[in-house]
Amino acid sequence: MLITAKVNYGMRALVHLARFDGAAKSEDLASAQALPAGFLKSILGDLRRTGILVSQRGTDGGYRLARPPSDITVGEVVRALDGTMTDVGGRHAEAQDEAFLHIDEVWRVVGARLTETLDGVTLEDVALGQLPSWAARHADLARLPQHL
Repeated sequence: MLITAKVNYGMRALVHLARFDGAAKSEDLASAQALPAGFLKSILGDLRRTGILVSQRGTDGGYRLARPPSDITVGEVVRALDGTMTDVGGRHAEAQDEAFLHIDEVWRVVGARLTETLDGVTLEDVALGQLPSWAARHADLARLPQHL
């Protein structure tokens, strides 16, 4: 899975909104996160259409979270902005050699674990910098030197 700029920028804007618990204009979010304003405005529109954000017009308007950050998962954001997230292995020609028949099974397992992970981490977890204990253990393992 490739984490696209669209998902990365969307998450950054959402974390900002979760931390400051209020409405913010797209230009202010773009400036605060050093993001391209036009692209971010499009992303915010997608997040509004999928029910993650709500918007209000006017001088006190802007975008705000539609639900508490504890009710919004990273997986939900990924699906809202990029569609499915389980296409880890892509589409491949049928394997001709029996030794390779189970590769697609591996990709399906990776996709299932990816979905499980992203659906198990909330926007609140990210905004507070407090990953669930199971995710924190994996993050600690990822920091180990790769030559071990």
